[in-house]
Amino acid sequence: MKPMVKLITSVITRKVNGLGNLPRRKDNKKINVGSWIYRSGYFTCGTVNSPTLFSIYFSTLLSSFDLNKGDLKAIAFADDLVVYLPGKSPLKIQDGFQKLLNVIDEFMQTWNLRINYTKCETIVFRRSTHFLTKGSRPGLNTFTLKGTNPASAAFKANRSLFYCKHLTSRAKIICHQLLIRPIITYASPIWWNTSASFMEKIRVLNRKCIRTCLRVYRSRESNFKKQISNETLYNIANIPRIDNFIIKLTRDYFAKLSSIENKEIEKILETPDQQIYITNHNSACLPPQAFIYFDKKGIIQDSNNVPTIYHWGRNVANKRINLTTDMIANNKYDPVYSMALPERDKMDFYSLDERYWWLEDSCHRIKLKLRKLNGWSATW
Repeated sequence: MKPMVKLITSVITRKVNGLGNLPRRKDNKKINVGSWIYRSGYFTCGTVNSPTLFSIYFSTLLSSFDLNKGDLKAIAFADDLVVYLPGKSPLKIQDGFQKLLNVIDEFMQTWNLRINYTKCETIVFRRSTHFLTKGSRPGLNTFTLKGTNPASAAFKANRSLFYCKHLTSRAKIICHQLLIRPIITYASPIWWNTSASFMEKIRVLNRKCIRTCLRVYRSRESNFKKQISNETLYNIANIPRIDNFIIKLTRDYFAKLSSIENKEIEKILETPDQQIYITNHNSACLPPQAFIYFDKKGIIQDSNNVPTIYHWGRNVANKRINLTTDMIANNKYDPVYSMALPERDKMDFYSLDERYWWLEDSCHRIKLKLRKLNGWSATW
């Protein structure tokens, strides 16, 4: 907490307590606080201090470059920035915007931030051309802002990474786990309640990525006429199936919520089971914390680590979970898509960890313990 107090104090007083005044440039001007903090390594971006640092960054940005002074207006929300510049000549507005964009881009680089130009949008609000004078029409159809996107350029330069013959298959799998899989599973603890058909699209995409990394397509035994099975593919890659990985991410997410000292977040974990049950039957929208309720019932994943919920057929728009424990135990539902698991998923007993407190007395954990004691191959 003390470093955070020092940081906020430095923004207000333009000094850092205990470290003296901020250094000065050769022209005797003070260095930007954010730039000095980043370059000196005083705080590391990506830590719990990042939201506060981001707020300080936007606060500094909005008070710089004459923003919100005169006709130039700017507003920031979360990580989005909106800038408004009025004028009568499109060419002059474009020139003013371009200069401002270059200055903002340079300012962001001092914070080690970059503008993603592919997600930026320029909108020209104007009257109908019937009411415009001839002097205010030039530049309307060619109104564009120029910018560079190093991240996009780097991605295009490395687009053939997974087809490179000089990298080993294991190195490509690691690249897949670090670069591709985080994008596919982004915010999965929120959208875990998805349909089997949508999850199958994710599984197919992930398998295509793995086949590209390993260059494993057809089997030699079939004279290269039949594709290698998905189970064999995952065994060669030695990574879990993508749907099981999403379940693990979601479990870890809810297991760590209790460590956050926030009353609003604590209320999420205190949601009564009866309330989840009523919401599931009366509403088509389930809150993310419903995962705990259904995981406790053994509906998310069975004792054999099969992601049951992602093999239960339902409409994509149907968010109600009518699957019951009896239906799973007595095989009263028709599973869709292949349920074959790689050896790594079959032998995975991570859910026995005590941090998953909601699984303490569940049938899922009891059966999993028996399977671990008797040997995992006993039920396969």
